[in-house]
Amino acid sequence: MSTETTFKREVVVLGRGFDRAIYLFLAAAIPLLVLAGVHTLLPLVQPTRPVAPLGTVVLEMKDMAYSSEEIVTAGSTVNVSLSNLDFLPHTFTIDEVGMDQEVPALGKAQLTFTAEPGVYSIYCAIPGHREAGMVGTLTVTP
Repeated sequence: MSTETTFKREVVVLGRGFDRAIYLFLAAAIPLLVLAGVHTLLPLVQPTRPVAPLGTVVLEMKDMAYSSEEIVTAGSTVNVSLSNLDFLPHTFTIDEVGMDQEVPALGKAQLTFTAEPGVYSIYCAIPGHREAGMVGTLTVTP
């Protein structure tokens, strides 16, 4: 007795409807993937410096330092645009004029205050930041 096993080979041919469905899927998916990729790259191409009105001192806080250690401004009204680029808070503190503005991590702040002509010490009042060198001077000229 011999047993024979017969195998049938079935070939499935996908028709044009399937091909069209794949094409439509890819036509819709590819632009969405491109847009998603561009969306994630947008923060990388945005300017890091804030745009401030004319006469405003622009100051960035990063790596335990101010972007400029010496600031000079004219007139008794002082306008400062602060941008904290770090993942921890910083302050803009001037004891002589009673200014102590905290700027949250990755935050921004706009300050306007009056100061008589003179030289003022600026520092970050967060514990350890001043000691790490986060200091500067503000010179107000008449």
